[in-house]
Amino acid sequence: ETHFHLDYLKEAPADTILAEARAIGVERFMTISVQPDNMPTALALALAHDDVYATLGVHPHEAALFDDATVSYMRD
Repeated sequence: ETHFHLDYLKEAPADTILAEARAIGVERFMTISVQPDNMPTALALALAHDDVYATLGVHPHEAALFDDATVSYMRD
């Protein structure tokens, strides 16, 4: 798998999902944002876990939400 949406998974808390994945040998995780509203969440998950990385971006289906504030947040 190339990525997942850790903040969208509702089966269990993120810490539980990560622990279960680590237990079966997953070493790194890539959680992605798909719209400006979930960029802070994806980033927070990456900052909270050494083995979680985040990408900040906007899915083409959400392109109408992309604006100057989005660009500014991504650059910061």
